[in-house]
Amino acid sequence: MTVERSIIPIHYNLKIIPCPITFSFLGECSIEVCIAEPTYGITIHSRELNIQKATARDHLTEYR
Repeated sequence: MTVERSIIPIHYNLKIIPCPITFSFLGECSIEVCIAEPTYGITIHSRELNIQKATARDHLTEYR
């Protein structure tokens, strides 16, 4: 696994709601990062997750 060294996680905020009947969960996650140099993209690993929505934003703009 390769880690992008110019993207540094600062803070994670997780909300997980387990469903013991189906052995699954729902959740939300926000990750605050410091981007140390310009980049064309960010890769987030998500094996076996069904991601419904993903956004990125800086202090002025939200990107979808």
